Amino acid sequence: MSRSRTVSSLASRNTLRSPGRTAVLFLLLTAAIVGRSTAALAVQGLCHKATAAVEGEALLGATNCTIFFPGVSYNAKAIQPYFTRTLGRTYLAQQGFWNALAERYWGPGGLVTVLRPGPLYRDSRASAKVQCPPSALAKGIEGRYPAAPDEVAVPAPLASEAGLKVGSRLELLPVAGGAPATFTVTGIYIPRGSGPFHESALVSAATPEQGDEVNFFVVRLDEGAVGRLLSGRDPASVEVVTYADPVESMELLARAAYGAKAAVAETGVSLAGVVVLVVLLVAFIERRREVTVYKMVGMDGASILRVLATELAVILVTADAVAAPVYRLVATRLVLDGQAAASGTALWSPFLTSVLWTAAVVALGASYPLALTSVATAGQLSSGSRIYLIRRRQLLRGWTDDDLPR
Repeated sequence: MSRSRTVSSLASRNTLRSPGRTAVLFLLLTAAIVGRSTAALAVQGLCHKATAAVEGEALLGATNCTIFFPGVSYNAKAIQPYFTRTLGRTYLAQQGFWNALAERYWGPGGLVTVLRPGPLYRDSRASAKVQCPPSALAKGIEGRYPAAPDEVAVPAPLASEAGLKVGSRLELLPVAGGAPATFTVTGIYIPRGSGPFHESALVSAATPEQGDEVNFFVVRLDEGAVGRLLSGRDPASVEVVTYADPVESMELLARAAYGAKAAVAETGVSLAGVVVLVVLLVAFIERRREVTVYKMVGMDGASILRVLATELAVILVTADAVAAPVYRLVATRLVLDGQAAASGTALWSPFLTSVLWTAAVVALGASYPLALTSVATAGQLSSGSRIYLIRRRQLLRGWTDDDLPR
């Protein structure tokens, strides 16, 4: 019989003849894999739910800031040279930007902005333009979008707070002073995003004399571009507001909040490694005579190590095979709650990670008793002597004449 077949036969025989130790390790590893996988999947699902609770982007699409020129308006195409000169060509590489003529008022709940949408530019040359629809801010509306300058569509949060309905009259006081302006609410829209911008933006219609005049832009800029924009003009003549993406912010908060749950699962798997260490150390003490026989018949330390490692590998593979359907049952019935498919990366990625992590922990826990088995001699095993992994030579020398005191 070949050496490899001998090792396999010994490992199989030893596993079957030690049902107690095999059962303990099998149940321990199965529970560790299922527990860690389920906890990781639960944390992943909680983070997903927390992130999905955010209604959408802080602004429109991939944009992240607003630029407002108070008290002045520009021709949308004429403003392009200024942006190019101040922000560089990277600004013109945008796929598009949204602009409007903005008016600031004091209204329900504080400061509100009435936006009169201007043209929406689609390419870097600012030549392909279409009229920006009011629906750029809304994903649904009760009523209709404004068709006249004295009509507004109000975001649902503001309408709920102020008790506004379709047909209500809304009186606003201009921030710059002057007579109050009265608008008719023609629609209550559901914002595409959440946050101050969406909750205080009232959408109106362009005035006949407005044309392409705009003073409000929704774009995407990096920190350097924002700095150049603010330093290129009188700070009082431009307002730049940068918004953090709430989805990213919520994901970070969710991971921080639910990270403790994942830490508990990691601790459980680490304790499994400690239990493996204890079980194998006890087994090593009980199997001294068996290992002594292996040594006396001529098996070297490496061969004995392969036998014991194969035993442990068989138990681990069996635990993986049993843990897979158990994990799938627990995950689909108790964790996923119908929000994910019963198969796929979302389901099995935590399980595969847990299998690899458990194998690494088991290997670490088994390394010490297996190493003791491989380096021990037949005499040490039969006599019960202490076994050292690292042997240190001690050199003794006598006194010489040079060592005597003078």
